[in-house]
Amino acid sequence: MKALVLGAGAPPPPELVDRHIAGARMVVCADGAVNWARAMGLMPDAVVGDMDSVRPEALDELECMGVHLARLSPRKNETDAQEAVDYALRAGANEIVLLGMSGCRLDHTVANIHLLVRIAMHGAFGRLCDAHNEVYAACTPITLHAKRGTMLSILPLSGSVAIGSLEGLEYPLNDYVLRPEFPRAISNVFIGDTARVNILEGWAAIFLSID
Repeated sequence: MKALVLGAGAPPPPELVDRHIAGARMVVCADGAVNWARAMGLMPDAVVGDMDSVRPEALDELECMGVHLARLSPRKNETDAQEAVDYALRAGANEIVLLGMSGCRLDHTVANIHLLVRIAMHGAFGRLCDAHNEVYAACTPITLHAKRGTMLSILPLSGSVAIGSLEGLEYPLNDYVLRPEFPRAISNVFIGDTARVNILEGWAAIFLSID
C-alpha cells in the first residue's frame, strides 16, 4: 500500500502532489501539514500530532468528516513527522512518500531524511520529495531512475559508508569508503536514465537533484 505522509515544512508544488497522489491509498498529515493539504484540496485519512498548529474549528470540521485525529502530548520524544510515519507503517504501508518535509528548519529536514532509514528498517520503500530533490536511504545496492543530466549525491547517514561501485554515472567511485568529514560523492551526473549505487556497508542518503 502506498501512503503519502505530509509534513509542515515548505508546501510542495501542486504538480508534485498530483504526481505522487496517483496510486496512494492513504494520506497522513503531521500536525500543521493539514493546513496546506486542505488548501490544495487533499482530504487526509488521519492527522497525527499535538495539534498545536491547527485551528480547533478546523479539527472539529475534519473530525465530523470522518478524519481520524491521533492527538499526541506536546511533551514527547518523537517528532510529529515520525509519529505520522509510524501511523502509516502500522496501517500496512509498504511505500511511503514524504512531502512537505523540507524547508527553512534544517534540523527538521535532516531529521526527516533520517526517517527514511526508519521506513526501510520496517521493510518499506521510502523517499522524501520536494520541488528540486528526491532523497532515498539505502544500506544495500539501489537502482534509481531519472532524466539524463540529473545530479546524484551520496552522504553517509551512519558513520562511514562503503561503496563498491557506481553505474550509469559520469564520475566513477570504486571500492571507496565515504566519511562524514570528506563529502566526496557530491554532484555526480546521470549519463542515461538509470543509475546504480552499489552500497556494501553503512546507511547512505542518496539525493537526486535538479537545480
